[in-house]
Amino acid sequence: MEVLLLSPLILISFVLAFFLGWNIGANDASNSIATSVGSGGLSLRKAIVLLIAFEILGSILIGHTVIRTIGVGIVPHIDPLGAVVAVLSTCMWILLCTRVGLPVSTTHAIVGAVLGYALVAYGAVGVNWSILSSIFASWILSPFLALGLALVTHRVVSRVFERERETRTLVARLHAERLLKYILAITACYYALSWGAHDVGTATGVVYSLVSGGAVSVASDIRTMIYLSLFGAVAIAIGALTYGYKVINTIGYRITRLSIMTAFVAQFSAASCSILFTVVPYLLTGWGLPVSSTHAMVGAVIGAGISRGSVSKVVTGTIFLAWLLTIPCAACVSASLYILLRLVGG
Repeated sequence: MEVLLLSPLILISFVLAFFLGWNIGANDASNSIATSVGSGGLSLRKAIVLLIAFEILGSILIGHTVIRTIGVGIVPHIDPLGAVVAVLSTCMWILLCTRVGLPVSTTHAIVGAVLGYALVAYGAVGVNWSILSSIFASWILSPFLALGLALVTHRVVSRVFERERETRTLVARLHAERLLKYILAITACYYALSWGAHDVGTATGVVYSLVSGGAVSVASDIRTMIYLSLFGAVAIAIGALTYGYKVINTIGYRITRLSIMTAFVAQFSAASCSILFTVVPYLLTGWGLPVSSTHAMVGAVIGAGISRGSVSKVVTGTIFLAWLLTIPCAACVSASLYILLRLVGG
């Protein structure tokens, strides 16, 4: 490891990994805490502290088991230049969306960037379209499933609360609302834990891509994996701390005005959507559909807002447009950049 760190290629890979991790933290932090902050269940400062603590914990405890090479399965092999291009293209799109406060799927941005590289390097025949089709399916279905779950959950929960208002004292109702705040905080911690475990692999996978030009066995050096997990976790945490507020503001305040109850509905529905897309299909068929936590959370917040009759059409329309553009724009940037750098490099 000490020898590898002296390589300029490894230094470049760590810089790229940090930049990608920073962008992931800046855009995806909202998935864990935006509803809690927007509803007033947690202050932004407390939410950020919990987010960073549990994101780092998830990265260290579980992240080393899911570190993966960028784009595995979409193409048979990614060369070092392709890895650099894929990361830079991903970061450019995510940074642009974060700057204007738009929540987008960082996974879909990476998929788009790898797709653009693959089309130039291998042509259409070299792309695994079956994997991409499953990604596209979850891309379309997950926000609408989360939205539907939020509508149903809101109806059930609101009926329970209406009954409680009629039968219980004011003190009892305040206790019930306080309990929901605790549930929101616990759910936010769980989201941050799983987020750190999952996305640290996305951030640090570039290191392996540039070192080996392909997949590396996780069992080869567990200690190195843990070090990389910590490195990725710090990069993600810094992104969330320094620039995450823009997307948090969009999901927490601009789509709809969240109460404690609707925030709980959104979090529960988004989590349920993820389970329905991943765990249930895996138990039934042996495979699970990839799902974007960003799409699920935004869909759930929109569903909660519709239940109250208050959703910003301008904000939701802009978010949907960004989702539609993520894969093609990342692909176009990646393909153009790869062609340019190959021409410059001869």
